[in-house]
Amino acid sequence: MSLLKLRQTYLPPYEAALKANAKLVMTAFNLLNGIPATANKFLNRKILREENNFDGVLISDFAAIEELVDHGYAKDKQTAAQKALEAGVDIDMMTSCYANELQSLIKSDQLPMELLDEAVRRILVLKNELGLFENPYRGLEAETAGEILTATAKQTAIELVEKSSVLLKNDQQLPLEKPEKLAVIGPYGTSKLTLGFWASVTGSPLDTISLAEGLQQHFPNQQLLLSRGYNLFDDYEAFGPLKEAVIQLNGPIDAENELVQEAVEKAKQADKILFTFGENFMESGEGASKAHLDLPEKQLHLLRELKKTGKPIVGILYTGRPLVLTEVATLFDSLLLVWYPGTMGGIGISNLLTGKANPSGRLAMTFPRAEGQIPIYYAHHSTGRQWEQAISSRALLPAIPMKQTSHYIHLAMACPIVAFK
Repeated sequence: MSLLKLRQTYLPPYEAALKANAKLVMTAFNLLNGIPATANKFLNRKILREENNFDGVLISDFAAIEELVDHGYAKDKQTAAQKALEAGVDIDMMTSCYANELQSLIKSDQLPMELLDEAVRRILVLKNELGLFENPYRGLEAETAGEILTATAKQTAIELVEKSSVLLKNDQQLPLEKPEKLAVIGPYGTSKLTLGFWASVTGSPLDTISLAEGLQQHFPNQQLLLSRGYNLFDDYEAFGPLKEAVIQLNGPIDAENELVQEAVEKAKQADKILFTFGENFMESGEGASKAHLDLPEKQLHLLRELKKTGKPIVGILYTGRPLVLTEVATLFDSLLLVWYPGTMGGIGISNLLTGKANPSGRLAMTFPRAEGQIPIYYAHHSTGRQWEQAISSRALLPAIPMKQTSHYIHLAMACPIVAFK
């Protein structure tokens, strides 16, 4: 990566966080110009420490120091520990490299004691600022239990859903009218597993308000027609022997065609279809790269069958990344992107669907027309042959550009009249 791109595109958000007085910074797993971030003196000492005057604690990501060996950047754990400390990393997260190797490195004069002293000093300063010498158990569950899921926290979570969701398309099908009979189709409609990857690890899905529950609170006297339509989790194929395997028992065993038939029958009884679709929380997040960004065929097949009913379809998209929606978008009358909406997602989405809240989110990234366009982002240089953009086989424009947004209410401001006296 060029220094120009690094400084113009990638560093500004981090510099803003440092100016906001961040106390702790974590190294990434990736390499920059062939050097892992955890051993990168240029990133950690020159840019972070010298240029941004950061004197806080620098911690490795999970096992990142030991993984310098896997990267091929260090020959063993001792060398990995040496390179990380020389690069200014203060804490070794979840490995024994520092604990087992630093003492011998210093005794053999391969590392100066001053490097260890400065790392220890920064850690002690942070612990003192956090009050950990007075209360080493600060932040444990017993102490913070009363701060979780408070009324204020729940209201904030609702507002975050309302302000971050993006109305990608609306052909007069939103907001919903109260007398309408609604078919909520797709497993995301009733699932509580809509927190996103890490939130699903640390949070409890049992506290989540599903979309169906949120709609029922808005329309307490109205029956919702619910149908799963397809299974939330796909079958995975292994292309070689796995070191570990997870077997899930008591999972759904319904045949997909039976789920589709049930969904179509429910849709025929409704005035309007709310089709929930996208990626489950295991598909998007850390270590969840994908070869293809199209929707699974079972979701597309169900959507095509629902389209044949002639009923208006409102799509509600759950995802953590841009997807290829080139065909999909044409099948919806309205389309709302809700990302992974969190604990109060059902309430926030229902507020948007019913018009109690006005969608105000804008896309922070670009949705490609096809995978072959990637990488595609707002700052791409224009081609010298712009007439080619009109040829569909060579389409250069994205399917949905960054900053795309739509609203229920459109405000206009006339030119003000200023009178002088």
